[in-house]
Amino acid sequence: MSVNNRITFRKLFSPYFLDEFSIFKKIRQNAVQFKGKLLDIWCRNKPYEKLFKNVEKYIGLDIVKWDKVDIIWDANKKLIFKDEEFDVIFSSQVITDIYNVDNFFQESYRILKEWWYLFITTEFICPVNDIPYDYYRFTFYFLERKLKEVWFKIEKLESTSTDIFSIWLLKSVYLWRMYLKLKEKTNFFKFLFPIIIFIIFVNNTFYLFLSKILPKTYNFPLWYILIAKK
Repeated sequence: MSVNNRITFRKLFSPYFLDEFSIFKKIRQNAVQFKGKLLDIWCRNKPYEKLFKNVEKYIGLDIVKWDKVDIIWDANKKLIFKDEEFDVIFSSQVITDIYNVDNFFQESYRILKEWWYLFITTEFICPVNDIPYDYYRFTFYFLERKLKEVWFKIEKLESTSTDIFSIWLLKSVYLWRMYLKLKEKTNFFKFLFPIIIFIIFVNNTFYLFLSKILPKTYNFPLWYILIAKK
């Protein structure tokens, strides 16, 4: 699921809007605190770079050659950086696609300077994506235990969204994927496109409203946001 560096009115028509909105909001809230030299692991086209306003140098690493990638490398391997080279390691929507996740955390610890930060977001409730490299869904308790094993000190570990976001996201994605399947069978179903998009728009707007007035519960998070210090 791609995420741009801003949320626009047009995105309210997207079946993935609630997902993107919840991540964007949390990253924007926290990015301003980070400074120095940052490594974005599996950066794609650096969709969040502009949110890190106080970072002096932003380096993007990915296994694929996107337009804005600085270094092509596999994050399953030992990273090609010296010890304590970075002030911040940032990674969003990535660690579920890294099979050797222990290596990811160990290498992040190695290349971070003492007292500096690891900042990640990761899926919990999310449709299968990045096939065939979608391997994991991590719970709060796994992340808490794993970070402590690697000697990180957790400063923040929380859901990016309330349950109401998760419930509608799954409905919205199902509705959209069902439409795509029907359209594959016959052109007759193409006429459904504006109807489906309108339903998604109405419901995205409605659920944004509901999220403001209903009690907030966090049993079915879309994502977790994690900030840990070495």
